[in-house]
Amino acid sequence: MVIYADVIFAINFFMDAFILWISARLLNLRVRVLRVILSSAAGALIYTLLLCYNAGINNFLLSELLIALNVALCFLPKTAAEFAGRLAIVNISSFAVGGICVVLLSFTGTEAFAGTIKLNTGNYTLKLLIFSCAISYIAIKLFMAKLHSRVISKQMHYALDIYIGGKTAKAYALVDTGCTLKEPVTGLPVIVADISVLKPLLPEGFENEYLGKEVRFEHLMNIEGTIFENRLRLIPYNGLGTKNGLLLGIRPDKVELKDEKQSFCVTDTVVGIYCGKLSENGYYQALVSPELLLESRICEPKETKVNTD
Repeated sequence: MVIYADVIFAINFFMDAFILWISARLLNLRVRVLRVILSSAAGALIYTLLLCYNAGINNFLLSELLIALNVALCFLPKTAAEFAGRLAIVNISSFAVGGICVVLLSFTGTEAFAGTIKLNTGNYTLKLLIFSCAISYIAIKLFMAKLHSRVISKQMHYALDIYIGGKTAKAYALVDTGCTLKEPVTGLPVIVADISVLKPLLPEGFENEYLGKEVRFEHLMNIEGTIFENRLRLIPYNGLGTKNGLLLGIRPDKVELKDEKQSFCVTDTVVGIYCGKLSENGYYQALVSPELLLESRICEPKETKVNTD
């Protein structure tokens, strides 16, 4: 059997680059094109050399080692958990792309032998390669969208109760990995909530004055002399279309997160007042960081602890 090293390298380089790119999209990571190119070239070169010199390494083991190398070089994970998560996504993408390519190639002169794939390079055209990648991308996106919706609907929604001065506000909260706001002085995690659901906690008329506006000092003056006077926090943030913004926050007595089985209590947090709607369809009215859940504890029956800071 004649092995064309340049063809093997080119195919592996292109497929590695595509798999890393699509994995970065699925992980919502910003990765430089140069890093993708260098990682893909390194993996493709090692594979080609080992194949040409008949190193005798198990194909599956070799593939996993090269995928792990690509993940390390391209995504630069900082922890073992981060590395494992990104490796899992790249593996899913790799298996999906490989499976779709095999199906398409079965109609264009592909033979199976010794547990590997023998490509008839005369039929393996650039158009077929691009078409395989396009179909793979659509299939993976549809699968991940379905998986994401199931996770959100079953595991990442909580009923949220916010307690301040004997009053309670209720909302439906979404656990969002992108919600990383912290109060700058204490470092406490911030829960972002629609102003509409916080209305029972706020001074009369505050919602109408604050809705749709930036934080101004007159908003703070209107709360002077109320129970909110020592609870106010200013939280800087950057968002889409907003640079160096300020979010008005309130330190609650306690926050409870409830699922179908139990309740979790948090006292060390700040509630940021969002002057709009976080969800246009109304599925949720608050955003909670995963870090907040990790710091929570199971609520005790009839817990009455109050934070007076």
